[in-house]
Amino acid sequence: MTLHPNFKVSRRAPHEHALAKAAGGGPWTVPALCAAYNFPNGTAPGTTKPLAIIECGGGYTAADVTTFFSGIGQPEPTLANVNGDLSNSPGQEADMEVALDIQVLAAAYYYLTGKVANLRMYWYSDIGAGVAQAAKDGCAVLSCSWGQDEAGWGTAAVEAMQASAAAAVEAGMIVFAAAGDNDADDSDGTGKPSVDCP
Repeated sequence: MTLHPNFKVSRRAPHEHALAKAAGGGPWTVPALCAAYNFPNGTAPGTTKPLAIIECGGGYTAADVTTFFSGIGQPEPTLANVNGDLSNSPGQEADMEVALDIQVLAAAYYYLTGKVANLRMYWYSDIGAGVAQAAKDGCAVLSCSWGQDEAGWGTAAVEAMQASAAAAVEAGMIVFAAAGDNDADDSDGTGKPSVDCP
């Protein structure tokens, strides 16, 4: 699927009200959030394979990555860009989503394993093509926080995306995708119940 200008970003996020109450209304660091959910600390085995993130726009800077990880007392992940039809292009509104993706995946991985995350950033406007490339490259896990109401994709694009994800899982890669930003209404504010894709 080629993204359209109105393509929305969907984020994975725990229930905000419960977290705000638990944190006394202050901001959470990723390690503190992992601890609050009783994630095992430093005992998970991890993987020698890279972890993949699909990005459909925006970008990151090395300085921002350094600032974030030094601020939470963790080493920086290794980052490699895999350019599809897009590339790392910081200076856009979508930079916030890219930063969130890097920060949450790498910080949670380090918290769980005590090992530095090896991230590959797949820059594709077609999510299915990015998933297929990450699977071909032998990534262990893929995270995608981009999506929109499946009605906006069309049947053929939804089926192609699902086939790509199914093939990746069959090849041994774990695929995570956001569920949407607006509960059952991720349909651009129309108020109609919808399902996010992927």
